[in-house]
Amino acid sequence: MDLPAPVGVEVRWQTWSRLVRPSRESLALTAWSRTCDDQAEDSCAGDRQDEASPAPRVVFWYAFGMAQLVTRVSEQLLAEVDALVNAGAVASRSDAVRTALSALVDRRRRDRIGTAIAEGYRRMPQTDREVDWADAATVGMIAEEPW
Repeated sequence: MDLPAPVGVEVRWQTWSRLVRPSRESLALTAWSRTCDDQAEDSCAGDRQDEASPAPRVVFWYAFGMAQLVTRVSEQLLAEVDALVNAGAVASRSDAVRTALSALVDRRRRDRIGTAIAEGYRRMPQTDREVDWADAATVGMIAEEPW
């Protein structure tokens, strides 16, 4: 029996908290962000709340309901991605993948919208009167500019 591929995973905190009450041990699954001790001193001016304790950032719950993608890439592509990370263009390999996928999805969405707009004008072209009005309005706006 073929099952449909999952389209997405969404876990809301309220639902999750009713199903499983997290223990102290599970709450210990947190990721610590880089603290000022790990960074250059001047980049942390005013960021320190307490010199003795680093500021934890809990990211476990943030990522819990997100889908994870795993893929293989060539050594050459991996080297290029690592170069982007080292240059500071992206924060990590994962960030590079997220950025690229977001750009691809956005580009496809924009292409579909552009195609729909063009198809609408093909189905119902502008009349000469509409075009003449737009041209006259454009000429008028340009004439009003204080060049």
